[in-house]
Amino acid sequence: MADCLQSLVATVSRFSFQLSADNMVKLASGWSIHPVDGDYKQFTTEARRLVDSIWLPSTTNGNASTTARELPADSAKSGVISTFDDAPETNERAELVAAPSGCHGDTCCREHAAGATSRAPHDTWIYPLVQMGPLSVTHDYEVTDALLRRAPEGSILKLASGYFNLTEDYEETLLRRSAAHFDLLIASPEVMGFFGARGILGSIPAAYTYIARNFYTRMVHLGQLHRIALQEYYREKWTFHAKGLWYYLPGDGLPGLTLIGSPNFGYRSVHRDLELQLAVVTDNEQLRQRLHEEQQHLFSFTSTVTMETFQRDDRHVPLWVRYVVSVIRHYF
Repeated sequence: MADCLQSLVATVSRFSFQLSADNMVKLASGWSIHPVDGDYKQFTTEARRLVDSIWLPSTTNGNASTTARELPADSAKSGVISTFDDAPETNERAELVAAPSGCHGDTCCREHAAGATSRAPHDTWIYPLVQMGPLSVTHDYEVTDALLRRAPEGSILKLASGYFNLTEDYEETLLRRSAAHFDLLIASPEVMGFFGARGILGSIPAAYTYIARNFYTRMVHLGQLHRIALQEYYREKWTFHAKGLWYYLPGDGLPGLTLIGSPNFGYRSVHRDLELQLAVVTDNEQLRQRLHEEQQHLFSFTSTVTMETFQRDDRHVPLWVRYVVSVIRHYF
């Protein structure tokens, strides 16, 4: 796994700017396409080709990747991974979630896949999920959206996002397309790093308050308060920037899957940044208990958001902030 992720970092470095000792930036050695001064379409096409050489599926020695269908029917891994199975919207990169390591292109990954069937069964799988919106690499988004959308009725998904700004697709999935129960953990204005900052930066918490209020209003109008809850994190003298997801199958008191990594489920994460997170799927009772305790600890510092929350004086959003958010929401 470490070798595969190192291959990804090395590949991205091939088309990234290099910082020299004299504090100047230049193109990497062997790369001639400038993303701004050169042909941007050619830049993204060639960069995407390099990334695809790592992540596109392959087989070695005739051994196909293990899938959820080959797992025991009562396995937590089988129950979670099956939410991705046969999803019509997922492309071949999204299918990597059903492979032992999730990476296939380079030598170390092919050797891992070839030897997977000869080793004793494992109780924990780790899948890398990559998102590179500028290169049209949408693996993480496709898998995450499928997970949220295909989670069955009775399942519980706990999501944490330090800066709550769901994309329209994620918002529609939560509000209209999923039957699961969602607890969304967001930051109260006081625990945002920009709270109390001078100038325009000090208005960033108000912008996220406005976005949260709009989402909560849609929850009310669509009659989803029984299925979706907003929880605000507040802890005196602390800031909050936690990200993650904990997935509980129906009737199960411990999570069988967690997402660990950089995405915020927002516009910038999906469309503008280069992101990586790991999906950890496990039957290990000790690990599942630790993940459950982690989730409970974070949620122990929260209060439930209601419409009265947004009517308080300290949640007033200036008119100019509302206008700016409506214009530039897709950029953060």
